Amino acid sequence: EKDKIVLTKDFIETDSVSNTRANNNKALIALKDNLPATLLTSTIETLSNYKTNPNIINCSKRNLTKEELQKEIKDTFFGYRWYRNGRFHLSNADQIKYAHNRCNMPRENYRELFVRYEHDKNETYLGKLCRAYIPPDPKGKPMYVLTLGHTQKLTESSKDSGIVAIYERLVREEKGIVLMFITGSVLDEVDNALAFQSRFTEHEVLFAHMERNIKDFIDQYNPKELRLAGFSWGGGAIAKLSKNEWWRSNVPVKSTVFIDAINMGGRNLATACRTRPNFGDSPKHHHYHIYQRKDGIHPLRVQGNYPTITKYSRKVPISTERDLPQGDVHWRVPDTEHNSLDDLPDVREWAYVYLLRD
Repeated sequence: EKDKIVLTKDFIETDSVSNTRANNNKALIALKDNLPATLLTSTIETLSNYKTNPNIINCSKRNLTKEELQKEIKDTFFGYRWYRNGRFHLSNADQIKYAHNRCNMPRENYRELFVRYEHDKNETYLGKLCRAYIPPDPKGKPMYVLTLGHTQKLTESSKDSGIVAIYERLVREEKGIVLMFITGSVLDEVDNALAFQSRFTEHEVLFAHMERNIKDFIDQYNPKELRLAGFSWGGGAIAKLSKNEWWRSNVPVKSTVFIDAINMGGRNLATACRTRPNFGDSPKHHHYHIYQRKDGIHPLRVQGNYPTITKYSRKVPISTERDLPQGDVHWRVPDTEHNSLDDLPDVREWAYVYLLRD
């Protein structure tokens, strides 16, 4: 472990002193043992234009100068797929910054990395963050944003995921533009924190790409309204979307649906999301909060809960009460658990009805 080489931001961006150069050279040489063959295969066309120069650091798989490597990271593969394969240790702050800047790519090139369109059946799901359906005449139609739970994938079966079932029904009935996003994995975050692996699927990074993609689709198609639904971490993602609305471009939110919403991130220890999502100019949108909770608190049981609002006196919290504006619905589903709640036919049906309700 003493000899383990970590490729940091300094490795990519700093070359001001000789000691740093020496460390960079050592790190570049180590690349030959750290880059998987899958990355080489997927980038062979791009790398074929590079010429081996005996005066630069020799790496059997990639003969790149530091400047060429920096350009490739920032301009070509600065996306989820690159992180999964390349395993470069860049800070979350840098990753979020590049997500918001669309990785310095044109919109369509950026989407090639992250979005899998329903109409393109030959396109892979590998490395994608979003599954998208665009109707034949999309402008002016509603946009539905669906967010999956922890560990759930875009390829999940509708039998196993209520959000996937809602997505497929919206597509089948051609209700409008439909986007579905992954939200991350606790195990990935623990691995990264302990330096076991660097899979770069921290929820903050995926969330930043979610914001960027939603904004791009809004700007392109100008939907008349937004409707959002999420399960588990997906509910937490929607609550987080309501806290910083730069992505929304003033499109009104008509409805939100939470299915056993859980706060995002491994450090939140699977606590129930008790925040009603409030969007600036859409305070009267309908919110439907479906949850399960057995009596008491169990340290090993994932449980949702109803949303609350805190009362303050001179900035000191003095009490909490249900956050239940007129038109909202809180439904506590009995005799079920977190992982099976969205499998129930009634839950799926009412979540769909709530999502479409005016």
